[in-house]
Amino acid sequence: MVTGGHELGDGAASLLRSALESTADGILVVDRDGRVALWNKRFVDMWRLPPSLTAGRDDEQLIAAVLEQLADPDGFLAKVRALYATPDAESEDVLDFTDGRRFERSSRPQRLGAEIVGRVWSFRDVTARARAEESLRASDERYRLVARATRDAIWEWDCRANTLHWNGAVSTLFGYAPHEVTTEPTWWDDRLHPDDRARCVAGLRAVLDRGESTWTAEYRFRRGDGSYATVLDCAAVARDAGGRPARVVGAMLDISAQRRLEAELQQAQKMEAVGRLAGGVAHDFNNLLAAIKCNLSLLGDDLRDATAQSGEPTVRQQLEQVRETEVVVDRAAALVRQLLAFSRRQVLKPQRTDLNETVAIVERLLKRVLPPEVALCAMLEPALDTVICDGGQMEQVLINLVLNARDAIATKDQAPGRGIISVTTCNVTLDSPLVDRHCEVPAGHYVMLAVGDTGSGMAPETVDHLFEPFFTTKGPGAGTGLGLATVHGIVLQSGGCITVASRPGGGSTFTIYLPATARSEATAMAEVRLPAPAGALGTRSLVMVVDDEHAIRFAATRVLERAGFQVVSAEHGRRAIEILDDARSAGGRMPSLVLTDLAMPVMGGRELGATLATRYADVPVLYMSAYPVGELSARGLGDSTWPIVQKPFEVGDLITAVRAHLRATVEC
Repeated sequence: MVTGGHELGDGAASLLRSALESTADGILVVDRDGRVALWNKRFVDMWRLPPSLTAGRDDEQLIAAVLEQLADPDGFLAKVRALYATPDAESEDVLDFTDGRRFERSSRPQRLGAEIVGRVWSFRDVTARARAEESLRASDERYRLVARATRDAIWEWDCRANTLHWNGAVSTLFGYAPHEVTTEPTWWDDRLHPDDRARCVAGLRAVLDRGESTWTAEYRFRRGDGSYATVLDCAAVARDAGGRPARVVGAMLDISAQRRLEAELQQAQKMEAVGRLAGGVAHDFNNLLAAIKCNLSLLGDDLRDATAQSGEPTVRQQLEQVRETEVVVDRAAALVRQLLAFSRRQVLKPQRTDLNETVAIVERLLKRVLPPEVALCAMLEPALDTVICDGGQMEQVLINLVLNARDAIATKDQAPGRGIISVTTCNVTLDSPLVDRHCEVPAGHYVMLAVGDTGSGMAPETVDHLFEPFFTTKGPGAGTGLGLATVHGIVLQSGGCITVASRPGGGSTFTIYLPATARSEATAMAEVRLPAPAGALGTRSLVMVVDDEHAIRFAATRVLERAGFQVVSAEHGRRAIEILDDARSAGGRMPSLVLTDLAMPVMGGRELGATLATRYADVPVLYMSAYPVGELSARGLGDSTWPIVQKPFEVGDLITAVRAHLRATVEC
């Protein structure tokens, strides 16, 4: 073998050839004049040289075959010429091929002692590695683009270096300045809610240790302002060839709004269920109260007559007991109204209301029941717009809030029983929606009514449940848990919203927003008018009372008879029709009015009214119901626009309703 003009011995030549063929690189050796001296098979394979070319060892053909494969042949030739201009120079670069291959090339002078006798070129095929690196660069670029484009907080934990990197969304989502976000994994740990930290850290560690590839967790993450967001965190684990975690990439999604909406939906469903229960309780209770109130009123009339005639002390005592019992019944009726109020099924009587007048009325009342150590301060805007609401119910709202404030002051740690309750009114314009944990106030013009106190305040978990029915922080027997639930129901039913701001030891402020109505606007409140009766009767009107409750039929009959009516009764709609059919066939007298309950077995008031309209169109109908008017359509009982006497009714109210229904043709 000859290299660089020097003859090698057979042993040396064999050793050199063996070394060249064992290497994974393609080797080309040229002499000092640039002529090809030898190459190995790997060089031939890498450069895809045909056998005809390798057998003839034609340098010009060899160079041409090499150059036609390169993406930049002129650049390659320029580098070769530069090397031969400086025989002892070394160089390394990368060759790109037209078909996408890539070789790493190195060129070094070949020396024999101090003399340069040629040059060795080595070529290494790095196509696969280059493509992998390019794919990795493209993947990294896509990752960076996605991380910049998404609204989620993207994070990457390098397990080997133990560094944590975030995209910019972590700042925009959670309110951190870029310089506040560090690469320390503890930055994430420290912002987990204390109640969630152990679970999340242990869960991620278990995924890494068990060889799993994904991790998902829902937890609370602290924002820059100290509040907590509920987040859903999903991550994928990349492992090395040995199965060890190399890096973890995750996306943190803020689902606070979603969870809040779910909680509101659950609360609404709970309120709907409790409301329907309250409606059912109200129906049965109101039926009982209606009978009791009527009979007590009649008994009171009898006792007053007896007292006037005899003057005996025993009769006067019995009359006082009746009056006290009537008060108890009224309290029971008020409790039913309270049940209906928090479930938003109470019938409100909306009218134009000045909340400053409401505050003035309640202020005079409350100053008598507040202890002298508690100051009640009213700060009222003089030119306050009016609102459309039930003034009496808003008085109840204000009383409940002030009495709650009084109780909060009584339980505070420092100077218990001493404090200030402030009642504030003002006009407010919201340019953007106001979001609170209990409701969302749309943008618009409102009248604001706020009740604040310097009491003990409440923890966030207490505020979360504040308006739930039967939830109370008071001791057994100290509260029903309906006060704030009632407030919440009345405000929402009035088209408004109530928010709460409170912290332990820092007092509480309840703020009500009601849509404002400018004073200059014309009142458009519709009045419900009872339809006039269809016909005229004799001097004493005959009324048919239809109710499945015997006590109510008996009580209503006595009340109407004392008012000068003749009365006939029936226990349900079908029996009423039978009585009317018998009277007509016998030529008897037809009733001037049918007073019927709506919810009855066999045939209810709705079906009875429809039958009367077809067969006895000249007989008017007045309905009674122990259900709230707002429940009638939902329960398929009737229409809220019908003339309805709401149970439990006062004796005078029943008589007035019956007379009003007959007023057009009959004088009673």
